[in-house]
Amino acid sequence: MPRNSETKQIKFSVRTQKDIPVKRKTQPSCFRCRQRHIRCDGNGSPCSQCSLAKKQCEYIEGERKVVVAVSYLNKLHQEISKLTSENTDVKTLLDQCLQKLNDSSVPQELAQDTSSDLIQDEDDFDDLLTKPISPFLDNRGNLVSFHSANYTVHNLIDTEIHRTFSNQEPLLKTLLTIPSILVQRNNMDFSIIIGQSSVQISLPVYTEAVRLIDTFVAYTEGCFYFFNEGILREDMNRLYEKTQNLPILVFSETDNHAKTALMVCKLEIIFKTAKLFQGNHYTSSFPLFDVLFSSKILQSLADRGGVETMLLYGHHLQQTDHFSANSIISLAAHWSLSLGYHFDLGADKIQRAELEHRRRLFWTIYIVERMMAISYGYPVHLVDSEISCDLPESLQIYSCRHYVFPEPEMLQETVAITKINLQVLRSLYNKQPGKSMLNIVREMVVQLLRWKRSLPDSINCDYGSGDVNNSRSTANMMIEYFQGLNLAVRPLLLHFSRLQHGRDYMNLQDCSTIMLSLLNASFQASMNTVRSLWNLWEKDQLMTGTRSDMEYLYTAIATLVLFNVNFGVHDTTRFHIDHALHIFRTLAEQNNQLGSFFLNQTLELLQRLDQDERELLERYGSTETASTEKESRKQPDTAAEQASLKDMLSDFDILVALSGPNSELWNQEIELLK
Repeated sequence: MPRNSETKQIKFSVRTQKDIPVKRKTQPSCFRCRQRHIRCDGNGSPCSQCSLAKKQCEYIEGERKVVVAVSYLNKLHQEISKLTSENTDVKTLLDQCLQKLNDSSVPQELAQDTSSDLIQDEDDFDDLLTKPISPFLDNRGNLVSFHSANYTVHNLIDTEIHRTFSNQEPLLKTLLTIPSILVQRNNMDFSIIIGQSSVQISLPVYTEAVRLIDTFVAYTEGCFYFFNEGILREDMNRLYEKTQNLPILVFSETDNHAKTALMVCKLEIIFKTAKLFQGNHYTSSFPLFDVLFSSKILQSLADRGGVETMLLYGHHLQQTDHFSANSIISLAAHWSLSLGYHFDLGADKIQRAELEHRRRLFWTIYIVERMMAISYGYPVHLVDSEISCDLPESLQIYSCRHYVFPEPEMLQETVAITKINLQVLRSLYNKQPGKSMLNIVREMVVQLLRWKRSLPDSINCDYGSGDVNNSRSTANMMIEYFQGLNLAVRPLLLHFSRLQHGRDYMNLQDCSTIMLSLLNASFQASMNTVRSLWNLWEKDQLMTGTRSDMEYLYTAIATLVLFNVNFGVHDTTRFHIDHALHIFRTLAEQNNQLGSFFLNQTLELLQRLDQDERELLERYGSTETASTEKESRKQPDTAAEQASLKDMLSDFDILVALSGPNSELWNQEIELLK
């Protein structure tokens, strides 16, 4: 990695893969032309030769071959031996199960039918394991080459096994995948025994549980869909209505016990996350989740609540900035792909409400995964080119249990904005050779502004007026939009900061109209982020216990500080920096660790880069003025806010300026920033 001595940047060399020549497919020949060894034009049935001879023209598909690595075949044989041994154990366990069912006065006819069906299923499974590999593994006619044999053959085997067991009774599927599990309870104290592990869980009383679910929904509804609220409340009511202990485990109830344990785990994550939103600090330790995951119960129940639980747990870890959050979200994405959520697998066999539930769950995983990628630069598993399922739709269900679906517009727009933000990140940091960074920034900002202009009035918010009144769900969506604008323009600000180091402020009159519009878009995005979060703070809807809102607020302040350093716009930004420092200071006084951390970070940033903000440094850097500051900032300074917005361009004005023709000054700026 060579280092440029002038810009002090590390240049990474990117190797481009050479184009692989594609073999041209030859025209097929009919059976008669092959026997006569004459040239066949392959124009269909009949070909020209058979047409002249008035003979029957037949085409026989050529033999296809599959190339598989020998090492992988050996591995498959080892797995077959292992599965055969496990199959023998399962048969023994099945015989014990059937014996216990017979002893518990099961009707004789039902027992005989169940026994014959299960034994027949086991014979089919034996045939599958001992069946030799066919040369036509891929029904679509795709050849398997040596470098992709592992992936393709593995998927084909998984598909065949899934097809074989997709129509079997839950009892057989449970016995094959879930270890022994017992759930006992005393009021709301649960004792869950899975194999050799035991976990004790206590859930809150019913009224507190309802309040926590309401809190979780209030903070996440609209932009996210972690579960169906109607189904969750129905299952929770059923769980809380049972005051007696659960019966002793028998094998036929293993599936019910597993579902109960999964429901308790899901509720525990929801309750702790809701408390986290309100500022209560809880550890990310979930022993029940760890046991369910390690015993593969979550995976075996992936399509019956396992994916939801994984997504909820990953979201909780994301809010606490845990290092394994991305791994959990990636697993949830992988499971959704395995279940075929990305192309509506089995859509004709499930109810319309269940299909809509799967779609919304999949798109929420899509959103959360891209948020993680934007924040930390992680790769994504859900690739747009491989997704063919529809976006969420408006659906009213009256006959399918208690499904409740919010209006889909906000979820659809959140999908769109996170998709654009990821494109911004990839375009800027995987820049094509020979393409100007300024033109890339311009294209991305125009795309973001057009998204904002196309929003329906029902979910849009006007930030051009002095008063901002956005809901929690609207703020969740709009802050992602503001983050995308800052993400796109921030490289320009950092470039100007390096140029202005130790010099006077830049003269904005020397910039082109397009450059001013780009800077104005980021400037307004930073201020509107603070205004949006301040409005939530006044309504007691700010997520004070998670890193998301705090990081958004700090990122906006850091961007405003860069504007101060480059252009000296302190009179405009001071009002918004004051609001952010007030939030951090108030949380710090409440022993909130995040508030203390970001307060110190912001003060350190001002101390090092922006010495002109001495008033704010003195006010918030000293503990003696804490009580005075607390009294003086009960109400926002509306006049100061109006003054900071009076010279701002509207989104439409910025979009018009960026969509206009290139000026000579803009072309000069492109040359300077190459």
